[in-house]
Amino acid sequence: MYDELSKETKAEVAFNGQKYLWSIWGDILEPYSGTETWATYANQFYAGKSSVVHRNIGKGSVTYIGVNTEDGKLEKEILKKTYNVAHISTNEQPEGVMVNWRDGFWVSINYSSTKVNISIPKDAKIILGSQELDIAGVAVWLDLSTETHPN
Repeated sequence: MYDELSKETKAEVAFNGQKYLWSIWGDILEPYSGTETWATYANQFYAGKSSVVHRNIGKGSVTYIGVNTEDGKLEKEILKKTYNVAHISTNEQPEGVMVNWRDGFWVSINYSSTKVNISIPKDAKIILGSQELDIAGVAVWLDLSTETHPN
């Protein structure tokens, strides 16, 4: 079952002691046995119902986010937790910056409208650009601590 609230109506989702606003989309989830509830609706008709669930399956897992928050912060926190549970490291970059790994190289592009400083490992060899990315700037580097993709 799902719901979409009017523009004027706001509801909340609770996750890790924080509350996040939503109104656009909300699935009401009924988790199967063995499925963890990571977030619940905090008020309105939905109070206490699951909004984000997680389940380990075989060697992997499935995490389902059944709500679309106003600012996307809940979804970002769920992704962080999902990676953390899977023991995969993350490297958070500034808003508007994309970092990709391709054919042994790390590539970062600044899609934002301001200069930004990005995280590049200390032992990396910068091939193009620098740690400070101009607007629409690009940096390419090799991470000398790994010879293959780190994940």
